[in-house]
Amino acid sequence: MQESDEIVVIGAGLGGLCAATLLARAGHQVRVLDAATQPGGRARSRVQDGYTLNLGAHALYRKGRAMAVLAELGIEPRGRAVDGRGAYLLRADRLHALPRNAASLLGSDLLGARGKLAFARLMLTLGERKARALRGRNVQQWLSEETSDERARELIALLVRLGCYAHAPDLLGAEAAARQLAHVVKHSVMYVDGGWQSLIDAVLARAEAAGVQLDLGVAVERIEHAGSAVRAVVTRDGRRVPARAVVAAVEPAVLAALLPGDARARRWADAAVPLRAACLDLGVRGLPHPERFSVHALEAPLYFANHSAYAQLAPDGASVLHLIRYLAPGEDGRGAEPELRAFLERVQPGVYARAETKRFAPNLVVHNDLPGPERARGEHPELAGLHLVGDGCSARAMLTDGVLDSAHAAAARIAERMPVLGISARPGRAPAVVKTAAASDPGRAA
Repeated sequence: MQESDEIVVIGAGLGGLCAATLLARAGHQVRVLDAATQPGGRARSRVQDGYTLNLGAHALYRKGRAMAVLAELGIEPRGRAVDGRGAYLLRADRLHALPRNAASLLGSDLLGARGKLAFARLMLTLGERKARALRGRNVQQWLSEETSDERARELIALLVRLGCYAHAPDLLGAEAAARQLAHVVKHSVMYVDGGWQSLIDAVLARAEAAGVQLDLGVAVERIEHAGSAVRAVVTRDGRRVPARAVVAAVEPAVLAALLPGDARARRWADAAVPLRAACLDLGVRGLPHPERFSVHALEAPLYFANHSAYAQLAPDGASVLHLIRYLAPGEDGRGAEPELRAFLERVQPGVYARAETKRFAPNLVVHNDLPGPERARGEHPELAGLHLVGDGCSARAMLTDGVLDSAHAAAARIAERMPVLGISARPGRAPAVVKTAAASDPGRAA
């Protein structure tokens, strides 16, 4: 006999909170447990010396799965779409304008005639058919087949790195990369006014209105199951919380720890490819080169951007700057700050010394499970009533799109198998839309 009608969500990040809210709106009793004392996970922002800083450079992919799920919850993020102006490439200590269209490509001296032809051909053929044709290959193999022109390969690899937040061409699946690149080229990205804390605050408001019970500072020790069906979660303080179903919005290694002895969970954790980034974030007044919105290094996995050029993140006349060194799998970013500072000096001289606020985070998680040449890199546990949410749990999206796509899929499966009021299988537009803005006190999530 089932002990409880309650659904337990482990993890109060953006994915767990969205899944919980969808389920509560469908009429389920939902409890969210998280070891942290503040909700939000990697989507938290904090106000530091008057500047709103996300945990590294965050972007929402316009018309992506995340935007669709947020819309179903009645949330329309505020901010501006990046239009490509002010984007530069750094190669051999020289800046080149990033080609935005056919005219700028033809006028660029970055590529020769052969490289321009190869790059243009790729841009014209990007799409779902192209992505599916690349199944089973990694990005490195794809680029070597795409063109023999070295600079064209460098440029395509940079765009893949930028669109996928990943520096692992020998491990990243070409199908996922090409699909992501096609989406970015077609729809671009946006930066969110008030930082991603505004998204968390908006989802929290809807979760509270729907009746979600949020228990913070509660660490889960294990998921209890009888045979092939979940029964409860057990917390580290010995509390047993019966559950009709469990949504695990955690990384693969954590899930394996919650299911000791489960061979499938262990294999998934062992096969997962996590990626991190070293991030330097600054708040500064006045820039020597305000026309340089972003600069991308061709010869190193380095990125600079002024996100406040498109979103309200800084006081009037000031800017929030993000610098990233994309880390290869297993690479430690603790020694990356001097390289990031030298890169900043090259693109915005003198800024670091007079910044009003600074933060260096050497090893921020970007991917918990990078999509490989074969989409399913590991075997997910198969327990009745267990549903997974995360960037490696979606077959058609990655990053935040993958997180919220899997959150919606988990909620839809539960609603179908355990109907109360029911929710649609695909996200749609909710009647009430509230535009998110800066939280009244985003720093509380720091």
